[in-house]
Amino acid sequence: MTLNEFYPQYRRSLSSRMNDISIRTHCSNLINHLLKDFGDVELTEVTVQDMISLLERIENSHLSHNSVIGVRSAIRCFFHHAKQMGFIPLNPVLLAQKAMKPQQKPAPVHNQGGI
Repeated sequence: MTLNEFYPQYRRSLSSRMNDISIRTHCSNLINHLLKDFGDVELTEVTVQDMISLLERIENSHLSHNSVIGVRSAIRCFFHHAKQMGFIPLNPVLLAQKAMKPQQKPAPVHNQGGI
C-alpha cells in the first residue's frame, strides 16, 4: 500500500480526534510536505534516511518554527497510525528524529586538585 493509498484511511481516522480546521491544516501539511514527494512510495519502503532528509529539508525551509513543528507532528502521526494499523513495523519518523538529536556531550570534568 502506498502512502497515497493509505492517506484516505488516515484522514477518516482524524475526525474523532480533531476539529475541522485542525484536520484541514494537518492534511495540508501531509499533502504539501510528505505526499508530494513520497505519495507513490510503499509504506514499507520509506526509510529512516528518507525521513531524515525530509525533516532536514523542512527544518531548513522558509517555514516558521511553529509551522515546522506542525508539519513534523503531522508526518509523525501519519506513520504512527500506519504502525498501529499493522502496515509498518516501526515508525521511521520517530527513528529519524532520534537519529537527528544532537548527542549530549559529557559534563566537563573540573580539575579539583591544585596546581
